Amino acid sequence: MNHTKSFFSGIILAGTLLFCAARLFAAELVLDDEAVYRYAMHLYRNGEYYRAVSEYQRLLHYFPDSRFTGDVQLQIGRSYMAGGRTEDAITFWEKQLDEESADSNRQNRLKILYGISLLDLDLSNAFRLRRRHIEQAMTTLAEVNPLNGEGQQIQAFVRDWSSRPEPETKSPWVAGTLSAVIPGSGSFYTGRYLEGTYAFFLTSLFWLATVDAIASEDRALTGLFGFFTLAFYGGNIYTAVNSAHKYNDQLESDDLQRLRRRYGVWFIPETDRRAGRF
Repeated sequence: MNHTKSFFSGIILAGTLLFCAARLFAAELVLDDEAVYRYAMHLYRNGEYYRAVSEYQRLLHYFPDSRFTGDVQLQIGRSYMAGGRTEDAITFWEKQLDEESADSNRQNRLKILYGISLLDLDLSNAFRLRRRHIEQAMTTLAEVNPLNGEGQQIQAFVRDWSSRPEPETKSPWVAGTLSAVIPGSGSFYTGRYLEGTYAFFLTSLFWLATVDAIASEDRALTGLFGFFTLAFYGGNIYTAVNSAHKYNDQLESDDLQRLRRRYGVWFIPETDRRAGRF
């Protein structure tokens, strides 16, 4: 009898547990906008920028009228910037700026982030290849209103960039002409002394070898050494011209970096251990 009661009690207990489990799994998981926002910010602060973008977009999709909408839109662009997706960030900021907004503070923030994204675009390229983006960045940053200390810093940065003295550049034409007259001298003109030394000695060496081959009436060696002489001679002219361009690029790039450091025109993503910038 006791065994029978225990058996039925076990069945009743198992049924109760199964019923509760079914109700539990059938229950709908409900998340509010604040929970999604907090999770997205957790991902962002821990460097998981692409996952953070997905969560920010989820919030905008399911909670379009959320009180976090304005901040989330900024966070999506910041996530692109922090994750190195500068082109995506620029496209995003342009879309945001196209939308009408009466909030001056928000417009300021968008223009600052857009300008910094343009300054950071294609950093590995030569300055002359980035010039169009840099000019566009300066035009955008010049539109920032000096509503607070941050806006005033941006205005001072743009003003100092526009009024900076012209750098003492090197003429590519002069560099090429010098190397055409004396191999390697154009590289010396641009401060690349080792490069100029190699150009002078190698070109001179092959020229002397060519002269010796001509004197020996050895057509094969004359053709061979003559080819290398012309190759090194032409190469040294090209190198001198290119060195002048690099020299000038470095001057302007250094000026821009110096002013950015001076005024703190850098984007720094927020983490759990440090405050972000912009």
